[in-house]
Amino acid sequence: MHQDNSSEDPVDIHRREVSFVYYFHTEPKSFTGGQLKLYNSKDGEVQQSKKRTAQTITPQQNTLVLFPSSYDHEVLPVRCPSRKFVSSRFTVNGWIIREEASAPAPRQQEDMGWLVDAVKDIDFKPSAIAFDGQFDR
Repeated sequence: MHQDNSSEDPVDIHRREVSFVYYFHTEPKSFTGGQLKLYNSKDGEVQQSKKRTAQTITPQQNTLVLFPSSYDHEVLPVRCPSRKFVSSRFTVNGWIIREEASAPAPRQQEDMGWLVDAVKDIDFKPSAIAFDGQFDR
């Protein structure tokens, strides 16, 4: 059981607001299990209770499930009797993240004209230096 927006790595994990799972599989369904269990949730609301309750969502073909990333949840084991890859349950999952509230403002391009002028003022005379492969000691 876990949350999708805990304070652990990766670095953007705390910005996850909405988690999603898209289910797809061959028809007829050849597997069992793979349900998504959302804990302490009922009708889209988190229940603040010491008693742990769960809502179970069974994978259905071509279905998208969205839920708050702060929900405790887990995925139950998938059992595929044929053991064929094509007969299993497939998902695409991801997150909708919020903008970083404390992100620094974009830096404005600094005028580097002073550096260009300083380089122009250097009395630089290029010369050719040949290296014969030997170092003087």
